[in-house]
Amino acid sequence: MTQSCHHHHHHHTHKLQGNAAPDFNASTRPGEQLYSNHLVAINATDGSVVWATPFVYPNTSLNISVAIPDVHDYDVAWGSLIRQVDFGQGPQKIVIGHDKFTNLVAMNASTGAIIWHRVVGLQLNTEEVPSPEGTGPTYPNTQSGVESYLAADQTTLYAAVSNSASRFFSNATSEGLTEPAFDAPGTERVQKLFL
Repeated sequence: MTQSCHHHHHHHTHKLQGNAAPDFNASTRPGEQLYSNHLVAINATDGSVVWATPFVYPNTSLNISVAIPDVHDYDVAWGSLIRQVDFGQGPQKIVIGHDKFTNLVAMNASTGAIIWHRVVGLQLNTEEVPSPEGTGPTYPNTQSGVESYLAADQTTLYAAVSNSASRFFSNATSEGLTEPAFDAPGTERVQKLFL
């Protein structure tokens, strides 16, 4: 799944790349799956990749604990946000990406260099790989994390965060499935962060 969110900055278009399919069974998708779960800056003139920042992906720069390759559908979510902010060294353009794994990541819009990374939701049992018997309750599920658009001004960022759990199942011949973990509590809130 590829999700598009276009921001033009220095002739760059920022693209949100989804996870590789099938979602819960990595054995049927061998190989690198280049640019899955990435925020990618594309040169709007010639289509070349300017930079690509991985989220839930091998060799990610984020300090996360999760099964790699992605077997939980934790793709980069809709609606990256670009803002001009001043961190005390003059104004700079940043792009803020987020994913269903509850990561918020601010990056330099020109280079993709990570400025900060925040985990804003519950991450539990995320290293457990789906199996025919299923996982234990795993947070977040495929419909949780930070999945909707962000809101911000020059100093404050707002993100809707959902914490719900599912059990993840896979088998050798199909996509697999999830079932809500009704015995595990869930929460929803708006997270406020200062840029």
